[in-house]
Amino acid sequence: MQVNTDSRLALFLESLSEWSNYDQRSFLFADFPFERTQDNAVSYDSLLSFWSQLIKKTTELGLLSVVSFNESSLSSRNDPPLPSVFALLPLHLNHRFMYRSTTPLGLNTVLTSMVSDGSCVPLDQFMAISPRPLQDSFSAMKLVSGVGWALKSLLITPLKWSAEQLIGSSPILWLQTNRILIIIPLVQAAAQKVSAYLEKTVCYSIDRTMDMPSFRDLCDASGAFPKPISQFDAQILLQFLKQNHMAACESVENSNQDNQFLVIKMHLANIKHNNQLNISNIDKGIVSIMATIKKLTLQIKELELKLATFQQQAQLALSKNLRGKALSMIRQRKTLEKVHTQRMASLETLEGIMLKLRNSESESDAS
Repeated sequence: MQVNTDSRLALFLESLSEWSNYDQRSFLFADFPFERTQDNAVSYDSLLSFWSQLIKKTTELGLLSVVSFNESSLSSRNDPPLPSVFALLPLHLNHRFMYRSTTPLGLNTVLTSMVSDGSCVPLDQFMAISPRPLQDSFSAMKLVSGVGWALKSLLITPLKWSAEQLIGSSPILWLQTNRILIIIPLVQAAAQKVSAYLEKTVCYSIDRTMDMPSFRDLCDASGAFPKPISQFDAQILLQFLKQNHMAACESVENSNQDNQFLVIKMHLANIKHNNQLNISNIDKGIVSIMATIKKLTLQIKELELKLATFQQQAQLALSKNLRGKALSMIRQRKTLEKVHTQRMASLETLEGIMLKLRNSESESDAS
């Protein structure tokens, strides 16, 4: 069990006026009434509002990630531990909000309400949600100042299950379960920011096709996340976009490296003829070319560092009259120069292909 020893969470909670006020804290830490009635509606709603907003905020700040979600089965690579800003583990959540030796008593009621109204969804159910009908998804989208999607209630409405539908007749004791909960409004807000950023920055339709590393770069550049996005959160966001026909993805075999890579295609309102999100062979080829360009660029930088090192070592050897060592450094440098020239030629060829694709798109739009 992890109690409230997280220094960042503790500091955040201590900054709240309610945390230092005894009367307010006593009210907030009390248990909920058995049911909401006309007589207790004000206090009941006040408790529910405070705790649900606090849970959302602390999750958004990455303060409630008590497990490495990157090690989830959703992750396709070994990343350094990054907190999820979409998910929380409700197990012993009351201890994470502990004040000295006192724990809040009503969190199970709060989580049950959040699950019931669709603002929280268990991870397994979230991943199993089918895409909305295409017409409903696009009718719910509106441009915000001409640059982004207002997602409105894209996913909230179909997720408004009752507690009985989700958990049967017996309520779940969320504070005793290991089920990860996804907070939908946080995913929705991030999707809006990422889509708005894409609308602003992408001029060519081919640039809306990418692999997972590029998708994560897009998320980070959008400013939607306080830290680099984790692999787990990238998968959650992509799932949300797919469910609302804002993106499509397909796993593709990489015949050269005997593995798979993910092709992601984003929907853009400011690109003509992109109502279809079907991933074509051209899209797969574009992603492969872009990945190769990144790889070649990195290799060229590494080669240039080595070339500079050999040059310095040769000059140092000559200054010490070590002609044999200097000649050895020069020979190694010449060998690397050939490799560098080959890599540069390959890079120029691939960049030329991408330039032609963009130019052909510009000519098509102009005609």
